[in-house]
Order: sequence, then C-alpha cells, then structure tokens
Amino acid sequence: MNNAIYSKNFSVPLSLRLSGSALKVIAVISMVADHCAYFLMEHGTPLYEAMRCFGRIAFPVFAFLIAEGFANTRNRTRYSLTLLGFAVVSEIPWFLLNGADGTHNVMFTLALGVVALAVFDRLCEHGPLCFLSIILLCSLAWWSGIDYDWRGIMMIVLFYMLRRQTIEPWI
Repeated sequence: MNNAIYSKNFSVPLSLRLSGSALKVIAVISMVADHCAYFLMEHGTPLYEAMRCFGRIAFPVFAFLIAEGFANTRNRTRYSLTLLGFAVVSEIPWFLLNGADGTHNVMFTLALGVVALAVFDRLCEHGPLCFLSIILLCSLAWWSGIDYDWRGIMMIVLFYMLRRQTIEPWI
C-alpha cells in the first residue's frame, strides 16, 4: 500500500496518476484535434463530431493546470502577467481567424481566472465579499466576450477550491 495516495476513503495508485507534463500533452493534442476539425473539416460529418468531442476535454484540463500552477508558483504576479502577455500576443492570430466578431481568445479566460484565484486567496476569509468579487469577475468575462466567459472562470475557481478540499469560505 506504499504506492497509493490516500484521501479519507479514496486512494489513487501511483501507476494511474498523470504528471502535469502528461496532462499538458493530452490537452494540447485534444486542442489541436478540435481546431483542425473546426477550421479544416466539413461540419456535421462523423469524424468532425468525434474530433470536436475529443477536443472538448482541452479546456477543463487547462483550467485544472492553471489552478495547480497558481497554487505552486513562487511568483503569482509574474504568472498572471505571463498569461496576460500570451493573451495579448494570441489575439493577433485569433483576429485573423475570426475577424472582429467581438470575442477574445481563451488565454484571456485563463489570465482572468488567475486574477479570480488571487482575489479568492486574498478575500476568502470574507465570504460575501469574496463571492461578490468572483461574481464581478465572471460578469467581466461575460461582458468582454472572452472564450468560455463566466463558465471558464468558475471552472478554474472550482478546481482551485477542490484542490484545497474545502468550500468553507463560500458557506
């Protein structure tokens, strides 16, 4: 039983765990399959649908990795600024593919998710204020038209909360 991690009544054998690098590879492959299907294939075909379905796992994996990265980074300011920098740079290809449709790329969702985690960490002792701040950030995500809007921000926050194995600040 030396090769398992225990959490109350649940254990995961080490042979079944995935490293952060393995999760990144899975997420990138899934994202590439999704984008190839969306931009290069005829919509509605069975292969298109299968590749899009496989591609749907990319964002939850990236959201989990953002929550883990935020928890384990030594410099949270640099972490958020790096994500924001990539979001700004990624906006050029996004614009070239989608035009001026009023939406923004997923990197803005990840960067705003890190801001939400910073707010959560700072204000978690003040339950209602923390809740209101997260709701305001989710509203900003919806209003600005970033990918996954408020649902992406909430997914990142929920992964972070589940990492801490508590929802006490929200109760």
